[in-house]
Amino acid sequence: FFFSSRRRHTRFLPVSWARRCVQETGVDYSKFRERTIAVVLATGMSQHFSSLAKIKSKLTAMEEFDIKGKDKNDVMEMVLHAADISNPVKEWGQYYQWTERVLDEFMSQGDEERNLGLPINQLGDRYTLNTAKAQILSLIHI
Repeated sequence: FFFSSRRRHTRFLPVSWARRCVQETGVDYSKFRERTIAVVLATGMSQHFSSLAKIKSKLTAMEEFDIKGKDKNDVMEMVLHAADISNPVKEWGQYYQWTERVLDEFMSQGDEERNLGLPINQLGDRYTLNTAKAQILSLIHI
């Protein structure tokens, strides 16, 4: 399934729908899927500082930065990651809505971890989570 979100409603669309949309543009679906997965995985905070260092070194090395060629993937990853962590600089109403959405996603993951008998992520336990502390933790890690 392909994830789509509008306002407070989340829905999952069949992969066949996403594949059809991509193919109508003339793009190879397998390459699109591979690139999409790589870009989404690059949004993880575990890669934040190494990705930032990679981009900074390319920009300070005075080498030609080719946004449409060899550096395109790095730029796509950095842009999506920047969008992913940009909640604290949004207007309050948007920030609050996204905070609820993100925490809901974390708690859903925590519920699944609980059901599987796995250790629950610090931000995923709906019974002990303190939203204010969670926001501070998120900002500290950035």
